[in-house]
Amino acid sequence: MILEGDRGWLGVDMRRDPGQLEAGLASLGVNLRFRDGRPAPRKGVRLLSWGARAEAGYGPGDILPYGQVAGAGVFSDPIGGGVWLIIATQAGVYKTRPGTTGSQMPLPAGTTIPARVQILQTFSGLVMLRGEDYDPIYCDDLDEGWKTLPVATGGTRALPRSDNGIYFANRLFVIDRSGLLASYRDLVFVSDFGSTTDTLRGDALYNAFRINQGSRDALVALYKFNETTLLAFKEDSVYAVSNIYGTNADISANARLDSISTEYGIRSAKAVVQVGNDVWFLAHRRGVCSIRQTEQNKLQGVDVPVSRDIEPLIQRINWQYADNATMAFWDNKVYVAVPLDSADYNNAVLVYDTLTQRWCGHDEAAVIQVFDWLKLPYGGEMRLIYISDDGYVCLYEDGLLDQIPGALGTWDSASVATTFRSRGYGANVPGRKRFGEVRLRLSTWWPEHSIAALVEGVEEDRTLVADQTRSAVAYDRPHDATDWDPTNANDDFHTPYRQDYALNVGAGGIEVAANGLTGDLHQELELARQIHRRGRYVQIEVTGSQGRTVINDVAIECEADERRGPPVV
Repeated sequence: MILEGDRGWLGVDMRRDPGQLEAGLASLGVNLRFRDGRPAPRKGVRLLSWGARAEAGYGPGDILPYGQVAGAGVFSDPIGGGVWLIIATQAGVYKTRPGTTGSQMPLPAGTTIPARVQILQTFSGLVMLRGEDYDPIYCDDLDEGWKTLPVATGGTRALPRSDNGIYFANRLFVIDRSGLLASYRDLVFVSDFGSTTDTLRGDALYNAFRINQGSRDALVALYKFNETTLLAFKEDSVYAVSNIYGTNADISANARLDSISTEYGIRSAKAVVQVGNDVWFLAHRRGVCSIRQTEQNKLQGVDVPVSRDIEPLIQRINWQYADNATMAFWDNKVYVAVPLDSADYNNAVLVYDTLTQRWCGHDEAAVIQVFDWLKLPYGGEMRLIYISDDGYVCLYEDGLLDQIPGALGTWDSASVATTFRSRGYGANVPGRKRFGEVRLRLSTWWPEHSIAALVEGVEEDRTLVADQTRSAVAYDRPHDATDWDPTNANDDFHTPYRQDYALNVGAGGIEVAANGLTGDLHQELELARQIHRRGRYVQIEVTGSQGRTVINDVAIECEADERRGPPVV
């Protein structure tokens, strides 16, 4: 009898056959993080009440969405201080920050907010790009609100219509959508260096350069690679514009255009993010790719997608609606929000951990409807939030439960449902094996989980544990121990051997007392079950439907199956 298993895990590999995976890899992860080698449920999604708009008849604790979002951005005020969240909808533009509710910003009379806009911060103001049908507007005072563009004079040209741009090297670089004429195709407008007004116009002689004009793919997005280099992403190609420094005349004379890739490009301008010294992006129908700088200071596209290990998930992306996919980097992780299967919105998040250099799998839940990622200082640290399609401000990776919008102004709490599927355990030898006992060591908090053994064949899987829960008052030992008083009247919350330490505050309340309480204290649980199955390998699947179930290690007994099969003729 051979004992095989895993004492820890780094992440998932969904591409290879489960029986080929090395120790420390799982074959599937849903709503999991591999913290300290242990697959654990991700933290929850919290609806932020301070991010909601105010409305008569609703109290400060009610959460009211902004409605269908057109764009969002963050404004860090270098003069007055503070950081503001700016949310644009077709009904109006709002500003909010922790401790406040959303208030509407004035708009010029007759101003239209289209279905998609981009909000950019300049040095001390904001610019809203409204696409090819509307001129940009700007804001240099949040209380005064938005203004129309100043008239360009003295041989300068006003900031053109655009749907994507970047504030870089104290200038605005925007994709020119002034018209449908060929002369504007693939042209990048460069503003002047200086005050707010200067960044809204550029020198007519030196305000533009073109990105491979004449190619059949259109320019989609601009992104900063380093202090002197911009990346220009087209639909089917990627270019780098280097030597961006000095005056506009210097830029015009020195800027150099280099091709990074002509094999793939992007469809979503928001699906680009800086990861260390590299830039990652979601290449259309290819997956997550990267651009890095070589030792010779050349930019180079990496041919093998970073997302190779989760290729089955990449195949599930609904590319018809992936033009709104969005990416973020936070807490040493890359978050890629995409529409999976038949969804027409970003209903899933692919997660990569740069510390383990492995994918965690993907997140999915009813509350996950990511319009765009943003980072804000909140609670003394920089936090990751997302704006949902319907206008909720959601704090990602916070608490133990998800908050899901209910009736207007209300919400419900739900557990983070998880699925973990191990690699195929087969003792690293070919042929069929007979599997005996499986032993698992878990850490749980208010759990409800099921465990199954998966082998090849038709309906040969075996349920080992079905919907197991743990009592928050009963003790495993001694056998005659009196149940714990859930009011903690005896100040004995931390007495050992209770089945579960989740807090369940009833009508009688709960006393903190001298020894205190620990809200997320997990209990250790050891399970042993007989598999009684044969196969080339066996996988262990743990699904959690309530609370939290953390997997510490797995061990399986197996031996060669000497039973002969049917004769070969």
